[in-house]
Amino acid sequence: MNGILAIDKPYGWTSHDVVARVRKLARQKRIGHAGTLDPMATGVLLLCLGEATRLSDMLMDGVKWYLARIEFGARTDTDDALGTVVETSSVDFDAVALVQALQTQIGSIMQIPPSYAAIKRDGIPAYKRARAGESVELAAKPVAIYSLQLLRYQGPGVADAAAQVSAEADVLVCCSKGTYIRSLARDVGAALGCGAHLSGLRRLASGTFSTRDCRSMEALEREAVEHGVQALEARLEPPDRAVSGWPALVAGEQLNQRIRSGATFVVPGLAGRPSIRSYDDRGRLVALTSTFTAADGTCIAHPDKVFGRAEAR
Repeated sequence: MNGILAIDKPYGWTSHDVVARVRKLARQKRIGHAGTLDPMATGVLLLCLGEATRLSDMLMDGVKWYLARIEFGARTDTDDALGTVVETSSVDFDAVALVQALQTQIGSIMQIPPSYAAIKRDGIPAYKRARAGESVELAAKPVAIYSLQLLRYQGPGVADAAAQVSAEADVLVCCSKGTYIRSLARDVGAALGCGAHLSGLRRLASGTFSTRDCRSMEALEREAVEHGVQALEARLEPPDRAVSGWPALVAGEQLNQRIRSGATFVVPGLAGRPSIRSYDDRGRLVALTSTFTAADGTCIAHPDKVFGRAEAR
């Protein structure tokens, strides 16, 4: 099977758990995911089956949408609700101050990943070092946060002077790949002068896929039991949906033979477009190409990834 399977990841499952289960259902080993979700998170998880694994990097490049719940008044070692509370503080801000704090995170920013992250250092994931008691300091990396919309804010309730009080907010996040929403929660809390952590997360969309495209694991397993692997195949989106925004070229068989051999070719009328997807006259994906503009203004394309007939659905 070749294609993209959109799963609504359940709470408590790792992304690897989902991949392992679908491998058993599909009776196929060549399956990977495009963009990790933490166990606490739910929502859009894209699996690539067969030749679609070669397009997973394009899927990961898509803009992400999240619904995030942030709890204020407590900081945890993992920056989410699954971690251990390491610091508490009183909460004393209103919705206006919260919106202003959110604004500080919008744009192209340098973000420090959580200590409990899958990022490897010397071949060892940071979370394994943290669990072993090591002090983990990861370098800040560039990410883009396009918008943050405050949907709901519940301020602290009435408590006696000695009690720690907390507040929570629901925020709609639009961001680039590589953005840690746990870090966002932590940094918003820091901007407000109090601890904060992520207490809930749902990925609503990744690129052109949203929760409307997704199947729950429960439904998928039930369908696989009733109808076999054909049930999974029926749910697959074609691999080229990962690049649906690229310009498309339909070429004849002679040119496609050259493309499949890796030869460069001229593409009229597409100068300035960095990438092109090429098809044969039966609508089958032949190649993904990068382009450059020659001195005379001609657009020259070079095949980067060539696909065979197995991709056709």
